[in-house]
Amino acid sequence: MVQCRLGVACLLCILWCGAAQTQDVVTSHVEREKESNAYLALLDQKFPHRIDEIRVTTDRLIVSATIGGNRDEMQSVGLVERPMFLSRTARMGDEFKLEASGKHAPGLVIFDIKRFDGLRDRATSRFEMVDLETKEVVSSCSYVTAYDSGVQRLLEKTVSRGIKGIGAMPPGLHPQDELLQLDVQHATVNVVLNSIISDQEVVGWTSWEFEGKQFWINEALLVQYDQTMRVLFSEKIVVSLILLVGNPRDPDGSPASTMVHPEALSSGIFVMPNLVTPEGVSLYRASIALLADRYCGEDHLNGRITNWILHNEVDQAGTWTNMGEQPMARFVETYQRSARIVHQTVRLFDPHARVFISLTHHWTKQSPGAQTYVVRELLDLFNKAAKSEGDFEWGVAYHPYPEPMTRPEVWKDEVTYDFNTKYITPKNIEVLTAYLAQERFEFNGQPRAIMLTEQGIDSKTLSNENQSLQAAGVLYTMTRVRQLPVIEAFHYHGHTDAPGVEGGLRIGLRAEPHVFKKAWGLYRDWGTEREAEASSGYWSLLGVEGAEGLGLETVLEANSSPSTK
Repeated sequence: MVQCRLGVACLLCILWCGAAQTQDVVTSHVEREKESNAYLALLDQKFPHRIDEIRVTTDRLIVSATIGGNRDEMQSVGLVERPMFLSRTARMGDEFKLEASGKHAPGLVIFDIKRFDGLRDRATSRFEMVDLETKEVVSSCSYVTAYDSGVQRLLEKTVSRGIKGIGAMPPGLHPQDELLQLDVQHATVNVVLNSIISDQEVVGWTSWEFEGKQFWINEALLVQYDQTMRVLFSEKIVVSLILLVGNPRDPDGSPASTMVHPEALSSGIFVMPNLVTPEGVSLYRASIALLADRYCGEDHLNGRITNWILHNEVDQAGTWTNMGEQPMARFVETYQRSARIVHQTVRLFDPHARVFISLTHHWTKQSPGAQTYVVRELLDLFNKAAKSEGDFEWGVAYHPYPEPMTRPEVWKDEVTYDFNTKYITPKNIEVLTAYLAQERFEFNGQPRAIMLTEQGIDSKTLSNENQSLQAAGVLYTMTRVRQLPVIEAFHYHGHTDAPGVEGGLRIGLRAEPHVFKKAWGLYRDWGTEREAEASSGYWSLLGVEGAEGLGLETVLEANSSPSTK
């Protein structure tokens, strides 16, 4: 380890000094571990200077930085852009480009640079400061944090009428679809990004240009999404878009789309986006800009997307966000870049847009299978990584299914009311809100936004008994969630039974279109003047006489004695 003038063994001296090469597209297991350890060390690195603000105007980026005054002599410092296809720990070779320089002296330095590199908008990129003599990095990475008037669109903050929602609204939703009878105030919509855009010509797709590059978009599919978004907007339903990347493969097994991360395995249903190559980042950014431009318009012609969820259940990465076998820190570093790209891109359109990270109901117990991570550890590391680069307004999209998922009597879940609980389910959902209420998770002094974006109760069969147990489980869950105002939305999954693709589960509110289960009527009437009547037949199954019997529990911190109920 090289010793630098900061008086400590500087990790980044090695990463910057000498000739450097762009990271390989596919890395070995040893290299992945090395990068992971380097990233963890980087998150603990103490830098002498810091970037305080990056303000974007119509054509400039104004960077304000604080210069530490503990060095013996004045040095020149420079501002460089770190390309989004490079990890935080990757060395820069030809990518190294000085944007501006200034004298190192105690106090403030301001860099004024061009916003556009040709047609490429650098308002979605990140910057760091370097010592121009040694090429040492002397600040953490930072992103745009402030916007001049006229940069963003004039959109009002979305205010919901309630928390009741439904998951997976289909493209081409009809204005008379019976799903709208549920009187929901929230909905999720799934979009597989490489099904709507490609950097290769596709027969029947429409040519489209972004930052001077040609892409092809699936206009026929986008028109179906337009229909859904318009209907949901007309019904005053808040839309949370779930961003997914499909995993198509060529006959030889290699990825058939530039969007697919090159280290992803073919076993994954969905994958991490390709943030390893310039072409992958460009395609990913283009897909987000396409959606934001289309669904964050001031005229609301195509409705409105309010929240952006990335991607699906990332702690079960092997199935839902595959990036191959990765140490958690390396996975999180890539996931953090994905979240930043989406956040920085959509904020150029909508000043209120937010991104959410997607997690399962596992908490301290790791999911079985390959390429899985412990939720609490992943959440902690994501938060630490976000703070290290200048925090941003991210939230949590949690999936508190019962445990096991096949048992509708969620009130029988074996959970504890402390931060070490194995699972967070509807029975101990207050653990999630208590954990995220810790000061270290706050953004601008406020708790993180929380949405429950996928959860449902199994009916096992369509018998009257099992349907009643399902309805009781729904009532139990909604009654407890309602008591936690920090939870913004509850998206029931799913609206229709699909045992063939849900591992045999029958968690739908209806068995099939027009065939309604008991839970349908209960959910439809919940939150209306009909709620008391719809709920009355199910309290006895819960062993209580009403909602007052389902109060919240006291949550103990991790080092306290666990409370079990």
